[in-house]
This record gives sequence, structure tokens and C-alpha cells, in this order.
Amino acid sequence: MIYRASRYLAPALTLALVALAWIALAAPAVEWKRQALRAAAQAEATYLRLLTTHSTLQQDRDAFQSIPTDQAIWHPTDGRAVTLDVQTALGQLAEQAGTTLSAVSPAQSDMALGTEALALTVELRAPLDAVLRLIEAVETHVPPLIIDAATLRRAQSAGFETNLPVVQASFRVVAATRPQPAEAAE
Repeated sequence: MIYRASRYLAPALTLALVALAWIALAAPAVEWKRQALRAAAQAEATYLRLLTTHSTLQQDRDAFQSIPTDQAIWHPTDGRAVTLDVQTALGQLAEQAGTTLSAVSPAQSDMALGTEALALTVELRAPLDAVLRLIEAVETHVPPLIIDAATLRRAQSAGFETNLPVVQASFRVVAATRPQPAEAAE
């Protein structure tokens, strides 16, 4: 009987030893290989996405560089200073919006436009709808005007016949400029 038990015991122990070796060595190796293949597939997908993004960015850069800058930067006209041109444009925009500017003064701006910049502080008191029309007109103006900062406060509505609130508004408007020839020579 012991002989029969040892006859089955040796293959059973061998099978158990192979199973233990599989569990201890082969299964972790197979799992590691699966994880490595998953990581490689993710890396390949990321690489392909980056290639696509890179080519798209190159196309965008080429398209952006082909845009003429004449309408993106304020230039002096008729020997006048750019400041006067920007002030005139702001006054016209305010008039079209149905309001008038109470003050326009030079200001400082921290915006980095990649060129020289002119900053002006614009103040007005008007109904909210007129102020919103002015903001939209300034932001969509060509050459561009950028509202860098704004302060709106509710004001007395005396002198205005409107159901909307009247606001005291102050905006810092920035315009990208090209230096005048005299400034460029210095």
C-alpha cells in the first residue's frame, strides 16, 4: 500500500511543484509582460497624439504668421501720435454706444503683447446697456483694443431716464503700437 501511495505521490508532488513554480515565477512574469505591453501601447498612443498635435500646431503657426499685421498693430497716421488716434477711436466708440467719456488719461499696463503697448484709463458714467455696448465695441475693434482691467460701480441715476442701473465705469484699455520712426532711431 505504501508502494502505491508513493507511486501517486511523486507525480502529485511534481505537479504541485510545477504549479508552485508557475504561481511564484511565471505568473508575475506574464503579468509584468502584460503591463509592459499596456504601457507600450499607451506610449505609442501618446506619441501619435503628440505627432498629430505637433503638425496641427505647425499649421496654426504658419497660418498665424501669414496674417498681415497691418490691422493688428496701431500705426501713427498723418504724423499724429498713436495716443491721439486711440483716444479718437475710443471717443467714437463711446458715441456709437450712446454715451460719452468723462476722462481719458495715460496708464500703465503689465500686459506682455510682444510689442510696445499704449495704455489709457477711460472713465464714464452711463446706463448699464450703454456700458456693455461700449465694452463690446472696444473688444471687437480693429486694430485691436484690449480691456486690461475694469471697475464698475453703481452710481446715482440722476440725469438718466432709464430703468437700468447707472454705473460709474473705469477701464484700462491697451493697444499694441509700433514705435514712431523718431523713437525707433534712438
